[in-house]
Amino acid sequence: AFAVVLSIVLFVLWLICCWFVCCPCCLKCCCKCCQKRRTIGEARLCQAVLWLIFISVGIASLVLVSLTLRGYQNINEGFSGTFCSAAELVQDSISGTENFVGMLPAINRLEEISQALDPTIPNGFMDQVGGIVGSTAKINTAYTQVAQSLKQLQEVVSHAENQAPTGMYHTCAICAPLAEVLAPVTSAFESGIGAALKDARGQVQEQLQGQAAADLQTLLNEAMTPVREAKEQLLEQVGSLVDPTGFQKNTEAVHGENSNLRPAILLLFFLFLILLISGCCALGGFCWKHKPSQKDKDHCTVRTCNCCVSCMGCIYAILVLLLGGILVLVAMVGSGVCLVLVEYNADMAENLFAALGQEVDDTMLMAINISDRCLSANSVAPDASRNLADIVMIQDANGDTVSVRKSIFDTAVTPVQAQFGQVQNLTQMGDLSLSTMPELQTLTQTLAALEMRALFWPDSAAVTADASPYKDMHPAYTAITLSCADVTLSNDLPDGLAGTVTFGMDSMVSTGWTYSGTTFDALTSQMDSLTWTCPSLSAYTCTSGATSTVCDAGAQFVQNIKEPLVTQNKFKCIYQVDPTDGVTICNPRDMTSTGGVWSGQCVAGEDTVQPFKVVDCTIQEFEDNLKNIGLDLTKGFQYFDDTVSGVLNSISVDLINLVDQFIINPLISLLDLFDCTFMAAFWMGLTDSMCLRAMNGLRMIANSYVWVALLSLLIAMLMYVPWRLSKDNLDTANADSAPQSATV
Repeated sequence: AFAVVLSIVLFVLWLICCWFVCCPCCLKCCCKCCQKRRTIGEARLCQAVLWLIFISVGIASLVLVSLTLRGYQNINEGFSGTFCSAAELVQDSISGTENFVGMLPAINRLEEISQALDPTIPNGFMDQVGGIVGSTAKINTAYTQVAQSLKQLQEVVSHAENQAPTGMYHTCAICAPLAEVLAPVTSAFESGIGAALKDARGQVQEQLQGQAAADLQTLLNEAMTPVREAKEQLLEQVGSLVDPTGFQKNTEAVHGENSNLRPAILLLFFLFLILLISGCCALGGFCWKHKPSQKDKDHCTVRTCNCCVSCMGCIYAILVLLLGGILVLVAMVGSGVCLVLVEYNADMAENLFAALGQEVDDTMLMAINISDRCLSANSVAPDASRNLADIVMIQDANGDTVSVRKSIFDTAVTPVQAQFGQVQNLTQMGDLSLSTMPELQTLTQTLAALEMRALFWPDSAAVTADASPYKDMHPAYTAITLSCADVTLSNDLPDGLAGTVTFGMDSMVSTGWTYSGTTFDALTSQMDSLTWTCPSLSAYTCTSGATSTVCDAGAQFVQNIKEPLVTQNKFKCIYQVDPTDGVTICNPRDMTSTGGVWSGQCVAGEDTVQPFKVVDCTIQEFEDNLKNIGLDLTKGFQYFDDTVSGVLNSISVDLINLVDQFIINPLISLLDLFDCTFMAAFWMGLTDSMCLRAMNGLRMIANSYVWVALLSLLIAMLMYVPWRLSKDNLDTANADSAPQSATV
């Protein structure tokens, strides 16, 4: 701005000066007081000073020429660097780098994965997956068979009528402990290698078969669209910078071999050179012809040449100051833009939009984040991911905004990979057999050792309650089980029951018993007569007196409660049924294996769980039901282990390797190779070339123009001195001879 203002002021002053010089009356009126003969102009010292100043201006002009040419070189290098950075960006974006896959390779990889999901390709990925999935379907059948037996046992021991038959004042002492023994078996089964294989197969079938595979193929095809669009936009926007017929063609005027900027710079300095040569001639003529001490008039060329050079210097200074000032303003604006480019980050972008009153929506915010992480050297999140798969956001099936990586991983990678990882971890644990695990052995031994009549005990709280018709019964009789004889429970039963001595109905009715040193009398001690054949008390007569109420309550308890519990269908037996008719009882313990092929399963299909058949049964049938389930579990786990060993390699090796090769690994490697840090090199190259070089070169040229204009103004002022001396000498000489009008 200073140079432009100075140019205008100088133009006005030049017009005023020209008016006074061109008007004799004005010149005479203005300069009459100063007109006299001066001899200082012919002094060697004065002339030396004039020549020294003139030569210094010439040397300074040479320095400015060099500075200006250096500025031009910076501009030329800046444009070349910009085109080079743009070309590298296009090449890296299209073809890829070490950490960026490239748009064309990305499209090719997506197409390969998409083609792998095409079920119409013979012997392709889908055919191979389908073959493995089909051949390993038996793992689901075996799993379902064991799961059904475990569920059968769980329902038997948890059935309310088996835990405490309604209105019978007895509870199952083994049901709750048996459920606790069952729990670790169920847990080991559900978390074992067989379950993992089944789940891995199921996950592949769910994610990579049928509609799910078609949806994934559609998702991959849709993912190619924005990549193709980004490629076209990149070629259109950035590609124009490297297109010889585009931006390069339009900027040939300021850079390159056909540049007009260099001749224009040289032309301005050539004009200045003419000014210097003219000034040199004019000053030389002045020094040669100016002899005021001899009272000689200076030759007219002395005055005229110096006056013309001075005017030329002013005109040159005015024009070059105006041009230089304009270039300075352009450089200032460009430097401001460069400052924004160099310091750019997400915060600055949001502040700029806020200052413009522009609302930042999700799409704009994503663009800001991309530019901040991929381009900016001053990112607000320096530790955040620079991978476009983590930066670009899309909406998932639930309408939530998630990254591209998360969307693809949640859809096709994570579920399958989690199941594969579990399979691989379990296969490294050594013995994979479940049929030999200690928990199963404990369970089956417990079931085999059951004596259910000795494991149903009276509920003393219910028996002695006020509403109970048996509340007057001797309290010791609440320790009597449903067995006839006394029974010592097996040591294979859970702690708290193992080795326990239980007292039977014979002890209660006829013999009595001793426990911890205390003897308890039987009902016979309170009766006159009785007819007893365990478990039936067909007739009795209680001795009249104080004990008759106690006796009668005990006898009624045996007749109304214990005998029905032993002889009647007071319990619920649960059976598996034949899958072909849904009615006939089916026993997994009857399964057989011939040449590795099992038959006799009680399930149909891969995952079908048959409804159980619930039947009213006696306590003996109830006991048989539980023991038979133990046999079913033994055979079922053998079947399951045999099936697992048969499909282990097919699933844990063949299927996993196949899915990893065609789907998982290609997707992971593709998503990992979307690192956009290579764009920062383009941004740094752009700012370095356009700002630190081209814009700096423009500033150097602008400053050189201002300085050369000031030097031209100095020449004009310098040439004014000899002209003024020569003019005064002429006017004084004319005044001495004869008064006449002043002439230029």
